[in-house]
Amino acid sequence: MSQTTDTLIIGQGIAGSLLAMQLNRMKHDFLVVDSPDQPKSSLVAAGLINPVIFRYLTLSWELERNLQAAKGSYAELSRFFKTKFFHPQPILRIFGVNEYELWKRKSASPPFDTLLQPDTFEIFFDHYLAAPFGVGLVHKGGWLQMAELVKQIHAFLIQNNRLIQEDFEHKAVVVKEDGIQYKTIEARQIVFCEGAAALSNPYFDFIPFRPVKGELLTVKIPGMTDDHIINKDIYLLPVGDEMFRCGSTFDWDDLSYQPTYKARAFLEEKLREFLRLPYEVIHHQVGIRPAIADRRPVCGQHPVHNRLWILNGLGAKAALLTPFLVNELVAQLVEHKSPDAAIDPVRFWKA
Repeated sequence: MSQTTDTLIIGQGIAGSLLAMQLNRMKHDFLVVDSPDQPKSSLVAAGLINPVIFRYLTLSWELERNLQAAKGSYAELSRFFKTKFFHPQPILRIFGVNEYELWKRKSASPPFDTLLQPDTFEIFFDHYLAAPFGVGLVHKGGWLQMAELVKQIHAFLIQNNRLIQEDFEHKAVVVKEDGIQYKTIEARQIVFCEGAAALSNPYFDFIPFRPVKGELLTVKIPGMTDDHIINKDIYLLPVGDEMFRCGSTFDWDDLSYQPTYKARAFLEEKLREFLRLPYEVIHHQVGIRPAIADRRPVCGQHPVHNRLWILNGLGAKAALLTPFLVNELVAQLVEHKSPDAAIDPVRFWKA
């Protein structure tokens, strides 16, 4: 039986999920095709939102713009599903050698004066953390229950007959002048939100995707406070009931979905450097992040085929970046807004 729709979305990770909900809110006709067997980094990711990059103590890219869009989008989705998905929470940074002086200097002037709090020794709890060089706080941080959000959107799409659960076949796409055809589906346009599976997309093979494997642990730490997200080389993120997500690793060579002893050993070694309490490893999970060589996402139209669009390359910042990028893409799709050059896929095109 044939189907017609305006927009066909490929993939139902965090990008495809939020795009679907935005189109639904606008009463814009769409369908989603998603493989039930394709692993999704969105179902593994901790959903961390960190306003700063600790390595250089710089702001995350376009922080205020992205943070404002993220808070608005997640608040709206929380009202819609009657579930709290985003949890604002300060990040406790355990300082390394000589880190305090840079932190204190930067925190004295805008924009860092609203983000960084350098003198926070009163919140340092000696009985469970080792922090010989001190600690600092990062405000405006938090975490998103990404897996739960994606699962609830998945159920919503099924309930409303918006989701086709099957493996997507790029070779079955026929690009026409007035639209596209995919098997028995006719659509005006198609948006690829495939995550790491974009490596197999022949239409956007000019984009230098550089996917990276990330492994993380879920650990139980009896007696551990859940007041802060903790960062020292790795993060320790509280999810309730004395459970914490501990991550993450970065591996550009091994892109298998198999957990490795090497990654677990690394995470546990880093954890023991600052944690003074006993812990138990409950889960060990793997996700493949859809990163791009220049560390910027792609959000826009194919440079030749104007019926093909892409939203991808969100990497480890998906929780922070996705809501703004969805708004940006919808503005291009529906309102014919000109693309932002920094995220336009055409930046990689060589005719």
